[in-house]
Amino acid sequence: MSSYVLHFGALRNIYRLIGYNGNQEWFDKYASHQRWAALQLSNAARLRDAFERLGRSATLNASTECLRIDNVVNVVFRVARCRNYENRPLRWTLQYRVRWPKGWVVAVRLDEKNEAIFDYVLMPSAWLTFSRRMFWFSKEVYKGRTINRFDTFEALSRFLIECVGKEKPS
Repeated sequence: MSSYVLHFGALRNIYRLIGYNGNQEWFDKYASHQRWAALQLSNAARLRDAFERLGRSATLNASTECLRIDNVVNVVFRVARCRNYENRPLRWTLQYRVRWPKGWVVAVRLDEKNEAIFDYVLMPSAWLTFSRRMFWFSKEVYKGRTINRFDTFEALSRFLIECVGKEKPS
């Protein structure tokens, strides 16, 4: 596979070159997911830089989408896709990760069409329970829970820096 990609580019391009046009919807969804995942990694890098400017240690593991602060606090960045079913309130899903570190989850919630950012939510990872490899949540489900909602990533960053960055660990 890596040889094909090296010579011909992405898998989608290989299929295009041989004239295969099937399941373009899957490729479109995959490209969209890649774009949102890249945005979240960019957000994680911005937060890492903010902690480092405060003199804190922050390392970003791109493969797990996890920012580790002072070797103590984990902040995982995920994309929450919107699921809109008839006669039901909007719900969002997070995909299950085999290695979900304890700490915080920053989820960028997408709008009803999964084309734009709706908002950002912050929740403790210990609160997540998965059914069929998905965690489902909505406004109704997390009322009264320890989940914080933010309109911008900047507001979420300020909140995290305040919560995590109050005291420098000894």
